[in-house]
Amino acid sequence: MMILSLHPRKMALATAAAALAAGGFAAASGPASAASPPTLPVTLSACGAGSSAVWDASGNPVLTIGQAPAGTCGAPKGSTYDPAYAKVMFRKVSAAAVPGREPVFKTGNSASGSPRMVIELNNGHSLSGYPGRALTGHTGPDPAGMAWAVDNRNTYTNYATAYKAASASATTIKDVFIVQDTHQAPGTADTLTGIQFAGAVVQQTLSNVVLVVDRATRRCLNEGSGVLSQFACNVANRHTSMLWQLATFADGSKYLESVAKHQFVQDGIKGQPLSLTSTPSAFTPVPGGLFRFQNGLVMDDRGNRYDLSKVVGWSFNNQDSQRWDFTNAPG
Repeated sequence: MMILSLHPRKMALATAAAALAAGGFAAASGPASAASPPTLPVTLSACGAGSSAVWDASGNPVLTIGQAPAGTCGAPKGSTYDPAYAKVMFRKVSAAAVPGREPVFKTGNSASGSPRMVIELNNGHSLSGYPGRALTGHTGPDPAGMAWAVDNRNTYTNYATAYKAASASATTIKDVFIVQDTHQAPGTADTLTGIQFAGAVVQQTLSNVVLVVDRATRRCLNEGSGVLSQFACNVANRHTSMLWQLATFADGSKYLESVAKHQFVQDGIKGQPLSLTSTPSAFTPVPGGLFRFQNGLVMDDRGNRYDLSKVVGWSFNNQDSQRWDFTNAPG
């Protein structure tokens, strides 16, 4: 986990400016359009050797299925099937009305029963939705949309028919998730796109483009060939290797992204130069100006005050060489 605090800077939204003035951080990408759909909050989980659920650089969930012994991963005792899974779990939907508009998602890979969206209802029924091409020998009523089953039975209809059959209008939501399971071969990876539920979407939001400034040297965080260093801030030329933005994904996690490389600062190894990765490493913005990684190290210039000196992971020592500020990159 990285930890970050920012000095005040111009922000497109008044709430962002207020958060900065208080010593915190608020990401902003400009005034919200009245037509922009709300962001759907979700979290990712997985169980089984080789199973994973991660974000890609575009903010899409990538589910990979592995393998697990029978009776594990929450499967009933005495069951004999492989219960491995990877999931996208929808947040803040419990007790909400079941949407009358069809929820949807797309996937590049699919098998007869995986991945699928499951809407568990508080009346004991459930709605299971499959991308049209997911069903072997059956594409559903709308090949471009979803095929739906009540209580995961083998009768597939459009959403409106399944909604009525499950008496969804007379109950509320218990839980909602998209699950990839062992209907697919171990090692199969599904990138999920176009997720929509109750008018909300899973999407990545971005902050303004900024410079990340070393508080000790007043030099800027710079990336070169994927390795992080510090360099005299090239404000006049707005040098692209010094431009960063904060990417916020649907689970609320935040990632420092290189504008030039579209990659993210990754966890550090003590004394080793930090680098970029296409697999995001999340941090939590809090006061202090620190980037604290999951292994407890922080981003540190190691006291070097010359151009292209490496930025490394190091133990926290409360020095300004470990504190970084965001400032607006001139347009």
